[in-house]
Amino acid sequence: MLKPMQEAECSMGGYVKRCVVVIVIVFYACVAFAQEVNMEFFNDSKHGFSIAYPQGWQQEKIGGNYVCKVTTDRGANRKAIIITLDPSDAAGQPLDLYYDYLVKEIRMAGIIPGMKVLSIDKGYVNGYPAVRMKWIQLFPTHTAVEEQRFIRRKTDLFVLITRAAGETRDKALETYSNYEPLFNEIEKTFIIENPEK
Repeated sequence: MLKPMQEAECSMGGYVKRCVVVIVIVFYACVAFAQEVNMEFFNDSKHGFSIAYPQGWQQEKIGGNYVCKVTTDRGANRKAIIITLDPSDAAGQPLDLYYDYLVKEIRMAGIIPGMKVLSIDKGYVNGYPAVRMKWIQLFPTHTAVEEQRFIRRKTDLFVLITRAAGETRDKALETYSNYEPLFNEIEKTFIIENPEK
């Protein structure tokens, strides 16, 4: 019969072994993803961030608060990865207050015509604290599903956006769902230089 200390050691040893197995599985999953999807990297030294995107997606001309935009084919079925800097007064607030702002001003007030918020949550993007908002919006020619991730750097609020569109609501939701694993992997490549800036 094991003494309490021996039981604890066995339990800890089993825990460590499970952790090692999980780490190995995650490592090989990332390697498999990199092999399956050839990625290119966008590095913006002016704004201090970098992100990967699938090879073959096209960078689009940007202006205003847009600092990066890459898309697939144009038209109703396009997919996109976009990074902006939020220029609003609310952008200077701590993330908890910004979360409250989104809940009150966006979800409750419904200030964007044709838009329905699907979820607003707190979480992380590649280790950075973030607020996530997912919505669906109807346009005259198509419907788009979009997820925005608001990521604080002391003086900036980055907005990492992934978007998929379709001719109908159901098609847009299906397309986003199909691309969500890819979007999640791309999110993991988002790196902010000098995060304490």
